[in-house]
Amino acid sequence: ILYKNCILQIQNYVLVGALPLTFSVINEFYLFMAAQGVF
Repeated sequence: ILYKNCILQIQNYVLVGALPLTFSVINEFYLFMAAQGVF
């Protein structure tokens, strides 16, 4: 049970760490597309 709990904690840390990165990548993508005149 303790082992599974540890895995869940690690997954939570990864998700929390990945969210800002994902948002910044999406933001860069939109800025790039806007610069290309797509939108």
